Amino acid sequence: MLTTPALAEASTTNTGTAAQTILWESIPGTVSHCGCPTRSEPTSINPVNMTHSKSLSCAAPLHAVCLGLILLFAGMTALCGQGASEDPDNGNYRLGKLDQIQITIFDEPDLSVAQRINGEGSVRIPLIGVVKVAGLTISKAEASIEKAYIENEILKDPIVSVRVIDYAPKEISILGAVRSPGKLPFPTEVSSLDIVDVITKVGGFTQIAHADRVRITRVGDDGREIIFTVNVESMITGRGRRSGEPARVPVYPGDVIWVPERMF
Repeated sequence: MLTTPALAEASTTNTGTAAQTILWESIPGTVSHCGCPTRSEPTSINPVNMTHSKSLSCAAPLHAVCLGLILLFAGMTALCGQGASEDPDNGNYRLGKLDQIQITIFDEPDLSVAQRINGEGSVRIPLIGVVKVAGLTISKAEASIEKAYIENEILKDPIVSVRVIDYAPKEISILGAVRSPGKLPFPTEVSSLDIVDVITKVGGFTQIAHADRVRITRVGDDGREIIFTVNVESMITGRGRRSGEPARVPVYPGDVIWVPERMF
């Protein structure tokens, strides 16, 4: 399963049940190797202050316009680098469920096969059986298949080549206080998108968007639902970002993004 970098992690519940989000505070010195805060004991968090003065209400449209301009610039920058970062040729693309792949073994033409990855993320390999490849990069999928042949004493030193011949349709849902809510398709060769890029693609936030409380819901391979909250506004403006928090949060096919409205 793909790990979930989160500014605020959350508890997990079974799909279809109510999921209660728990915010976690990072403790100085407890930062994982990926730069994300490690989980500590939950600390009490004061409820979000819902009381705003009339002056804040009047300033909201101007704030939204400034945020929108910054978002547009950030999105254009993300778009320029998106194709190169996820191009399957450079090894960053992760195989997804329902992708169709061609598996070729050097000097073993009878073992070559073209299959579509099933809903469980697996393919059936000749003489081996089921091998899970969804979520792996192409090079790691090749290594996994080679290892299976060696461990089963079928081939001594296999050279496996994996190639995507048909990408499965991928999309996410983005709802709430954005200008064009709905479903957003992924480019066919991309396995993840930056959340700032996603917000840009749907036209940006509305004037009353709570951009620092964007919620992402994800269903893992085990069927459990994960909910976490990210501060997209700080990613765009650079203000209010805590030490150790990631500057980029990827979203994956099937994710549901909810942008709440501010309460004035």
